Amino acid sequence: MILSIRRFLILVSLAATVVVIFIASFQGYRAGTIATQSLLDQQLAEKSQLLRSEATLETSESVNQLFQIFDRDGQLVRGSPGAPETPISSGSDGFIDVSHDGILWRTLSTTTPSGELIVVAERRALQFEIVEEVVTQTLLPIGIGIPVLAVLIGTIITFGLRHLRLVERELRARSSQNLQALTLGAVPLELQPLLETTNSLLDRLEAAFERERRFAGDAAHELRTPVSALKIDVFNLGKKFASDDPDIRAIEQNLDRMGHIIEQLLMLYRASSEQIKSQFQEIQIKRLCQEVITDLYPLIQARQQQISLEGDEVVVNGHSYALSALIKNIVDNASKYSPRGATIEVRILRQGQSVTVDVIDSGPGIPDRLKERVAHRFVRGTDVAHTKIPGCGLGLSIVDLVAKLHQGTWALADGPNGLGTKVSLSLALQGKLDESVSMA
Repeated sequence: MILSIRRFLILVSLAATVVVIFIASFQGYRAGTIATQSLLDQQLAEKSQLLRSEATLETSESVNQLFQIFDRDGQLVRGSPGAPETPISSGSDGFIDVSHDGILWRTLSTTTPSGELIVVAERRALQFEIVEEVVTQTLLPIGIGIPVLAVLIGTIITFGLRHLRLVERELRARSSQNLQALTLGAVPLELQPLLETTNSLLDRLEAAFERERRFAGDAAHELRTPVSALKIDVFNLGKKFASDDPDIRAIEQNLDRMGHIIEQLLMLYRASSEQIKSQFQEIQIKRLCQEVITDLYPLIQARQQQISLEGDEVVVNGHSYALSALIKNIVDNASKYSPRGATIEVRILRQGQSVTVDVIDSGPGIPDRLKERVAHRFVRGTDVAHTKIPGCGLGLSIVDLVAKLHQGTWALADGPNGLGTKVSLSLALQGKLDESVSMA
């Protein structure tokens, strides 16, 4: 369950407020009940005092109050309409609660110096109704005010957390290559350590990525020269010995593999450049595919393979070198992993606001257990541990990186009828990609 700070603060604040209001209301109810009971008892005492002074009282019929006056012999001398002939309270002087005719009464019994017994009573339900009316009138505004209070608490907390939303929007709007420090102007004291820590982390990440890019770029550049020199030395060595010497052939294959790794590292370094999006331009995707096929055609022809290109010309917005490297890796893999005499098809298909480039070969295909891993670095789409096919497992990593930089997708599947491999690359057309890049 994802915890929301805003929701947590609102719920906790509202719950704490409601609990405090409930406790205060409960204490007020108890205090109000005691005060009301004391007031009503005082009224009963005043009525009893009036009866003792033989003052004239209203004797109209009432269902809520009654009084009784008995002489020294216990005979009813005077009483309110409906009062029984016997005292409803047989206890000693003072306030007690008694039940009469199934109704609870609050009674006060007093004895005069002349021996008369005066009993005054009031229905307990009337007292409860008065208390409830007072409490209801007190709690009703509080009950109505709780939703208003909830809205106020939510608004105040939302306003107080606005700087967190600013940080979130600032980070969300950034591209993956933007590692500049966050600058939000004046922020609350509580957020300053977070911003300082985040900026420090961004600085360390930028330094780490820069070291990685420098290492890959410098290593690739510096290794080109000695590898070229070694190839010349091996070539000269082959002239002194038999040209089909297995050791010399093994050295040549290893040098070719090393050269391929260096070229792939250099290509990966250039594709990872944070400046790549600033160099986007209009690219005719079919013409780009033609240029790639032209570059690779000598290798394809040497393997007696057939390659075809079909589809309409469409324009995308992207980086020419990066997209060229992407398509080159896909076509090169299709050629390398297909047998001699195989066919390779390159199809360009426009679908709505995107274009799909499919590269289909008639090779052995990629095992299902490796399809999810071939995009990882140094993972190859073959079960052969010591394959003689040159490669280093970086090709599809470059494909994945360049596709993401162009906000595109790619997928790996079996070819028609389950034979060979089909690589599908989907890129947004110029207008759609322009809009998404500007938003980033």
